[in-house]
Order: sequence, then C-alpha cells, then structure tokens
Amino acid sequence: MFENNIFDGGFDSRTVEPSTEFAPIPAGDYDVMITKTTTKSTKAGTGQYLEFEFSIIRGEFAKRKLFSRLNLKNPNAKAVEIARGELSSICRASGVLTPRDPSEFNNKCLTVGVKVVKREDTGEMKNEVKGSGHKPIDGAKAAQASTVPSQPPQQYVQPAQLPQASTVPSQLPQQYVQPAQLPQQVPQQVPQQVPQQSMGDPQQGIPPAGASPF
Repeated sequence: MFENNIFDGGFDSRTVEPSTEFAPIPAGDYDVMITKTTTKSTKAGTGQYLEFEFSIIRGEFAKRKLFSRLNLKNPNAKAVEIARGELSSICRASGVLTPRDPSEFNNKCLTVGVKVVKREDTGEMKNEVKGSGHKPIDGAKAAQASTVPSQPPQQYVQPAQLPQASTVPSQLPQQYVQPAQLPQQVPQQVPQQVPQQSMGDPQQGIPPAGASPF
C-alpha cells in the first residue's frame, strides 16, 4: 500500500540531471562501444529480442546513445533471418565471432552506420543503427576508448651494481714453510799420525829404534 505523499523521503532536484530531448545525430559512420546487452521479451510475448546499447566514443556526439534490437526468436521467420544477419555483422566487427552469452559483447568497440528515419507512431525523426556495414575499429582507438584503465608501465629499476672483483689478485697469507733440514755434517776423523819408527843411520852407527845396541 503506497503512502499519500509521492515524495516519500523528499526529492532533491540538485542531485538529479534534468531530462534532455536530443535531436537525431546526422547520418554517417560512428565509432561506438557496446555498453550494454539485454535480452527482452516482445510485447506479444511470443518471442525474444536482443537489445544492444551503443555509446559513441569520440567526436562532437561523444557519449550519445544508440540502440539496436534483433528479433532472434520470433514467429516471423523473415524477422529472425534479418536479425541473424545483423548479429553476424556485429560479431565480425567486434571480434566476438562465436558468442555464447550476450555479455561477451560488453565493452567491445566497432564502427556502425547510423541513419535518420521517421517514427511510424509519432512521425518524429529518430536515429536507427543500420543492419549491415559495421566495421572493425582501429586497435589504437579501441584501446583509448576502453573503460578499463590500463596498468601504468612498470618503471625499470636498474639493479644495484655489485662491486667488481679486483683484477689484481689479493695476496694470500704466506704459508710458513719449514726450512728443509740440511744433513748434519759428520766430522771427519782425522787419522792419527803414527810415529814413524826410526830406521837409524847405519853410517853414523845409530841402530834402528827398538834395536838392541848389542
């Protein structure tokens, strides 16, 4: 049960952007990003369509929204055929060639053709995304348009230089070498001189030593 006061809790217009009526943008090619994909049921409840939300990513009309609805499940076979052809064009331009889930298209960039048509119910002019002719976007432009901030390049830090080993070999501690022992000199025994026995002098009549004079 709702309360009588529709402004439950109050309303502050300063916190809400006012609605703006946008005139259709000129027909042409625009670089866009797929910002949302939604599966919805048809009004009759007999089918489903896939709605793409495109956001223009550069130029005078940046941030303007464009929409495309593809009747992928519908009793009308011709409508399904047209929708599958449009989906194939989006797949090839965005690089999602074999999607399994609509969310795979989110944040993908491509170039789409836009035309200006008249609404059947009000007669006002509106924009409509062409069903064919989508093109892959330049890789550099797609990188600039990405909403996911790229990681800043890591700064190269030069490793600290280790002190170079000296080319002059350091003097190793001298190892004590015990001097070789010289062979002890054995004193030579001087042969004792044996006193020579006097042979005597027969001319002077001196007898040899030890001889008896008689």
